[in-house]
Amino acid sequence: MQGLFIMKATLTGSGWSDRMPTPLWEALVRHVAARPVPWHVPGHKMGRGAPPDLIRWLGAGLKLDLTELPGLDDLHQPEGPIAEAQVLVAQTFGADESFFLVGGSTVGNIAMLLATCEPGETVLIARNVHRSVISGLMLAGASALVVAPDWEYDLGVPGGIRVETVARILGAHPEIRTVLVTSPTYHGVCSDLASLAEEVHRRGGLLLVDEAHGGHFPFVQGSPPGALASGADAVVQSWHKTMGSLTQSAVLHLRGNRVDRQRIRESLATVQSSSPSYLLMASLDLARQWMQNEGGRRLDSVVQTLAQVREELDAVPGVDVLTAERARRAGGVGLDPARLTLGVVGSRGTGIEWGEALRRRGIWPELEEPTAVTFVAGPGDDSRIIGRLVKGLQDVAMEIGGVGEPAEGRRGSRVFPGTEAAEWAALLQELWHSEEGQDLIRPRLARKVRWVPLGKALGLQAARAVIPYPPGIPMLLPGERIRPLHNELIRMGRSMGVRLVGMPSDEEVVAVTEEGRE
Repeated sequence: MQGLFIMKATLTGSGWSDRMPTPLWEALVRHVAARPVPWHVPGHKMGRGAPPDLIRWLGAGLKLDLTELPGLDDLHQPEGPIAEAQVLVAQTFGADESFFLVGGSTVGNIAMLLATCEPGETVLIARNVHRSVISGLMLAGASALVVAPDWEYDLGVPGGIRVETVARILGAHPEIRTVLVTSPTYHGVCSDLASLAEEVHRRGGLLLVDEAHGGHFPFVQGSPPGALASGADAVVQSWHKTMGSLTQSAVLHLRGNRVDRQRIRESLATVQSSSPSYLLMASLDLARQWMQNEGGRRLDSVVQTLAQVREELDAVPGVDVLTAERARRAGGVGLDPARLTLGVVGSRGTGIEWGEALRRRGIWPELEEPTAVTFVAGPGDDSRIIGRLVKGLQDVAMEIGGVGEPAEGRRGSRVFPGTEAAEWAALLQELWHSEEGQDLIRPRLARKVRWVPLGKALGLQAARAVIPYPPGIPMLLPGERIRPLHNELIRMGRSMGVRLVGMPSDEEVVAVTEEGRE
């Protein structure tokens, strides 16, 4: 909560204000109120020339879809309301400097790597990083050693990154000076970032954190410590996930002087649009103010109810709820309180089948995968909506829940050997924790690519990632050698209905480098 106390002291004296400043939003409203005649882009001219359906659905909001005009500032050289809004963000979160992102956490992750890595440098990354991290390595010309997260065997999902594992790798590779991890994970597990920061800094390195799913932590009681409070040097957050801003809006924070701020600015100018959306930036300005007041109170209330729901659902046969205690056993220090992950490894259906059954009841999960189903709460939820989720889950449990029957010959998992989902979990865990799964990779934008049938690709070098989407965590990394485990996971994923990005949906072929075995 450190950043919030800074904000209170800086802006409101002894107590909270009911209306924190929103400088960018207010500048936009003033501009529209002046009834300007626009002879500039965008061509819809403040909504008058927009397609009728767009006007019908977005209405007056189109008036605010503006561009870099006098009084509205410039994201790439902010000196007015954008600069003021970014300062308020930094004060709120305890950062030394914060930057608006209009390309999601994707551009933040890429910019962090561009700003901190030299061509040919090796970075230590968690195996469960988002695909954007691999893109950042490609553009930076960097290589990566991969550290596997711990494993939550009851649910068949990855856990946290253990500091002793990172210390061992850094000890064997003293040339590594940059470490990038994801916390919280897509399932909600939070790593011990304070210990990781201490270990990395002791060796003179940088800790970068993809905290896309954890921007709400300072506003919700019982949340694990955030990345900035834990000592990370650069942190990316996707506020649209839980804080009410518009999709694709995010923030990058810096703390301390280990990261070159000018290189961050130049990297962001390289990967962000030169025509940034003022709707996205204004939504960030408003979301910060909203979460400091009503939005934060609402989300805090929602997660308290969600904590009770976890206890209730953990009694459903064939279902395992990811709890803070399970997260700690799996290498974490806590759990994202706004996330509900249900493991279905031991049920009669896969997580994908659970998701389909829920959608038939009008309930749309955030993530459905062979082993689990994940739901994300936000300040727009309430007890009625949560009650509908619980009722839907109870109905689905009656339909396809319960304890599944073992299938002969399957490897399964530690908790329930035999189900199809359990075999998927076992294969994925084996892939991530095998010695080959933690090799050095050199992801590059291959100039020449050829498509090879899956069965003939063993030993060849992947040119493109193969990614179950969501969550967007690569199963096969570009630059990685294709192994039998990759083939098994790809075929099994397809048979269970996993959406795999990076290969044709109607063919069993993968992209390899022209050189193949180089």
